[in-house]
This record gives sequence, structure tokens and C-alpha cells, in this order.
Amino acid sequence: MRLGLRVDVDTHEGMRDGVPAIRETLGRHGFVGSFFFSFGPDRSGLAVLRAFRKPGFVAKMLRTNAVSMYGVRTALSGTLLPSRPIALAFPELARACRASGHEVGLHAWDHVAWQDHLPEWSIERAREELVKGATAFGEVFGSVPRCAAAPAWMATASSLRAQDALELDYATDCRCESPEDEGPFLPIYGGDEFQTPQIAASLPTLDECLGREGFDLDRVAELWLAAADRGTAVATIHAEAEGRAYREWFDHLCARLRERGGSFVPLGTLVTEALLPLPRRTLELREIPGRAGPVAAVAHAVGARG
Repeated sequence: MRLGLRVDVDTHEGMRDGVPAIRETLGRHGFVGSFFFSFGPDRSGLAVLRAFRKPGFVAKMLRTNAVSMYGVRTALSGTLLPSRPIALAFPELARACRASGHEVGLHAWDHVAWQDHLPEWSIERAREELVKGATAFGEVFGSVPRCAAAPAWMATASSLRAQDALELDYATDCRCESPEDEGPFLPIYGGDEFQTPQIAASLPTLDECLGREGFDLDRVAELWLAAADRGTAVATIHAEAEGRAYREWFDHLCARLRERGGSFVPLGTLVTEALLPLPRRTLELREIPGRAGPVAAVAHAVGARG
């Protein structure tokens, strides 16, 4: 009984306050996961522009009480207030995660730029952004990243092609909604095949569920705990949510998981234990419940690599 755990670090305050809190919670329960760090500027305030491009964005912000979750300083970062670096501002906190046994990987250089503009970027532009992030990762950890997680599950053929050049062990850039699509695979996008193994996040996140009919905190916890029985599901938490406003909820969830004999594990564990050859699965940009705007998601399986 286990869940793969992806921890996204998107903001300056999430890095400063949420990362140590999540690390402490996981350590107290004897769990480890995969921390994916944004390194460059926190320009979260620019997210307000999504209101003009993504009709569901304002509704989601109101439904999740986002300003309360992220804080006013973060909500204005990069607009009325200057942006601040994220992991580069707190390298010791990032290194403490690795020293505690957690897997560490690259989330982004500029999270907002990737999330909002990747579909417009060429392979060269995507590669430039990845190299910036990988260089910053090297400054903090003294090594190259071995895994990566796309901001907001935004991936395109350009980003996957640029990513292949990094020779990662795996990436987690996408979502899936069927248990049959859980576990590592090799992606196809737009008819092109790529070589970096992907593992999809398969469980809805807290912010995707809150405020929606039929969901509350208990319902989300039950959904995640039930998925742990499969041993292949991937849950995603955010330093800004489960490390701050919903820290108590996450601590209670960890306690319940441990009581049932389960655990959180790094995504790399699920990848290394996968049977070979990995299947090929097609990715496409599409909407999923609870999110404002499309994400890269598994469409269907098309066989296995020989």
C-alpha cells in the first residue's frame, strides 16, 4: 500500500515556509517523496492575467480561496511588488530535503512563464528555459537533475524534445484519469515518439477538489487512501498548500496512511520498479475536472517498446 508523492514548490514563501513544514511532517511519519523545485523568479502575481485567457480561472481562485492560501505578498509578486527568487533564495532548505533522503528534481526556472506560454515556444525556447533551471539546480545541488516535473502539467512536443536532451531518468509532466494508465511509460505527442520515461500524476490535487460539489477535505483524503491500495498512483501536493494552510490536513492524512500500513514513496521508486519494456502512451492537451485550462494528459496506450 503506497502512493508516489510529488511535491511542487512554486513560490518564494512556499519554499521558505512550506518546504520545511512538509519535510518535517514526512520525517515524523517515516515517509519520503520527490521534491520538485522552481529556482528562478516568483512572478505569481502575473497569474491574474489568466483571468482574461482562461474563463475558469477566476472561479477556481474564488472556490479555493487562493489569496488566503498563497498570501497577499505572493499574489502581488512580479506585479505591484518585485519578484523574488524561489529555491535560489533558500539553497540550504533545498539541500536539506536531499539530505533527509528525499528525491529532488527540477520543476522550473520561471514557473509562470512555462505554465502560461509554453505552447507558443519553439524547441529552442523550451530548451533555453530548461537549461536555466538545470544550471540553477547544479548551483544548489552540485549535480545535474535526474528528474523533472512540468509546471501545471504543461507539456508540448517542443518541451518533450528539449527534455530528451537532458537525459533524465524520468519526468512527470502529465496527468491520467484511469488506473490503467498509472505507472511509467514512453510518451507519444503529435505522432512523435520521445525517449524520456514519463509517470503521470493520477490523483486530483487538493486545489482541484476544494469547493466542488461532492468534495471536501475528508472526501479527498478517502480518495487518496483508497488509491494507495493499487501501489501505482501518484499524488501531488504543493508547498504553498499542504505545507502551510493545509498542513494539519496533510499531517492527518499521513497518520492515516501509516496506520493502514502504507507509505509515500518517491516517484523514482515507481519508475525503477517498473517492468520493461515500458508501454507507449499518447499525450494530448485537454481539460480535466477542477483545473482552469488544459494539461498534458494520457489519451490511450498504443503498445509496448520492443
